[in-house]
Amino acid sequence: MGSINKQTSLEEKKTVLHDKGLTKKLRICTLAVGSALACVLIALSVININQVVENSKKGYSIMVNDYPVAIVANAEDAQKAVEGYISEQNKAVEQEVYVSQRLDITEDKLTEEQTEFQTVDEAKALLAARVTPIVNASAIMVNGKKQVTVGSKEVADSVLERVKNHYVPNDSTLEVLDVKFRNKVEVASAWASVKEVETADEAANYLVNGTNDTIATHKIVEGENAWAIAIHYGVSTAELAAANPDIDLEKLKIDQKINLVSSKPMIEVVTVLQKVSVNTIPYKTVYATDRSAPAGSQTVTQKGQNGKEEVTLQLVRVNGNEVNRSRLNTVVLEAAVDKKVTKGAAVTVASRSGGSGELLWPTSAKRISSYYGSRSRGFHTGIDIDGNYGNSVWAADSGTVTFTGWSGGYGYCVLISHGNGMVTRYAHLSSISVSTGSSVSAGQTVGRMGSSGNSTGSHLHFEVIVNGCTRNPLGYL
Repeated sequence: MGSINKQTSLEEKKTVLHDKGLTKKLRICTLAVGSALACVLIALSVININQVVENSKKGYSIMVNDYPVAIVANAEDAQKAVEGYISEQNKAVEQEVYVSQRLDITEDKLTEEQTEFQTVDEAKALLAARVTPIVNASAIMVNGKKQVTVGSKEVADSVLERVKNHYVPNDSTLEVLDVKFRNKVEVASAWASVKEVETADEAANYLVNGTNDTIATHKIVEGENAWAIAIHYGVSTAELAAANPDIDLEKLKIDQKINLVSSKPMIEVVTVLQKVSVNTIPYKTVYATDRSAPAGSQTVTQKGQNGKEEVTLQLVRVNGNEVNRSRLNTVVLEAAVDKKVTKGAAVTVASRSGGSGELLWPTSAKRISSYYGSRSRGFHTGIDIDGNYGNSVWAADSGTVTFTGWSGGYGYCVLISHGNGMVTRYAHLSSISVSTGSSVSAGQTVGRMGSSGNSTGSHLHFEVIVNGCTRNPLGYL
């Protein structure tokens, strides 16, 4: 046994004689093998000096908790197998490895069933199948629950930093103010088997995606769309959208990669960002009334011009998804200039020689309460002339009366055809003075102002219809 590897640190060597010097037992207790602290107990079995053992069958068994796992030709090979196995485990995890079981090297011999000794490599392989190497590792805890185990606190800290950086956007327009965990995150010392210890890449991927595997992706080719991709992989378009929150699935590009499944992060990262941007301030349109200008006319007295403002926003995101946006500051760089428009409001009684030279103003009342065109209740097909109940209503031009009577929402009304495809309508009357088929002259009374039909007050609804389509009456009066 004097040939045992001298690099092995020995805490105890004892030689004890038994049976009146007829037997001997040598125990070597090893607390550190190479860089590891492992206890190896080498016990030489009792040798009866009167016992005859065939030299060709004499060897040494490597025992794990008193169970023989390999037999080699000599004690040196046994020691090499144990030390070599421990050394390989050290290198695999780049730190000291401990063995939880008791390892013994005992003098033994081959049996009829086992006729050959194992080599050092074979013995190491057999040890690997029976021994559970453990390390003093570091566990990353999230809200008190262990999520991953890595080799050391330094590795754990680097993994957590990588998880934070995963959610820092690569955007030059954004300034990162803070990155922090929303959960309670701790790093705790923990004993773990070598198989439980994950690499930094595996641990970071698990914390971000909820799996040790890489998230499956698909590269877009020409002619593909989200619907076709979803059908091909047996998922819904909603699932694709959830897996790609930052991608517009309606605007996919060739060679763009999209995730096929959603990640399920095991940890929540809050990023606080600041964004400074220059925005357009749209100009406003301001209307004024000119009672000297014709009703219905509009004149732009000042052109509008957009302004500019510098806006500072704070964005809060959790795992890349925006949860809050607030405006921190606004600086006006260029003030917007209002567009100013003057609307004409003058109403005059027109004759065949005034206005457009076609129609007379159809009543004695002058004020227009609602103009032709779009309004909140829909499109207004004429003009409403506000007046008193019973005011005279006359024909705007000569023609033939084609309808008199009740007409739904128009109430009591009169239609007059003036030839050349032109028809005028007089609605919401309180009474009618002409009959269907009669001829009327321009200015002849056809009825009295009222509030019949869909009306909220006494007024005349006056329409001009040309070839079946309504026109703005102000263009003909």
